[in-house]
Amino acid sequence: MCYARVVLLLMLLAGCSANADSTATPTANPFISQEAAVERAIQNTAQSRPELSGAKVAPQNVRAEQMTLAGATQRYFADVNLNHDPATPVWVVTLEGIWLDEFPRPTELPAPAPYRHVVMILNARTSEEIAMSVRP
Repeated sequence: MCYARVVLLLMLLAGCSANADSTATPTANPFISQEAAVERAIQNTAQSRPELSGAKVAPQNVRAEQMTLAGATQRYFADVNLNHDPATPVWVVTLEGIWLDEFPRPTELPAPAPYRHVVMILNARTSEEIAMSVRP
């Protein structure tokens, strides 16, 4: 009889520990999602900034890739020092569209061709914009 109680008690304890493992709270992902990074980049490029217009058309061919800041600067910014930890996880979002150069210049000088490509680096934890580059 005593043996049966011990076995029953062990089975109950084993059942409790199995249930505890299955209901464990998953660890929250510390990074913003790819969709959130794309949305943030679209919002940021829609607004004008000094010497650059906001997007003149809705951006197309939008892509986002997560990597370290060191990898992003090596690939897109020729190892420019962006004054952030190179190990910082970032989203690199590339967009195609039309952005105009709004640098004040004499009227006799022609305006440069519109920019059609944007590369934006966002902190993958905070969505803070770290850098942006435009090219024709």
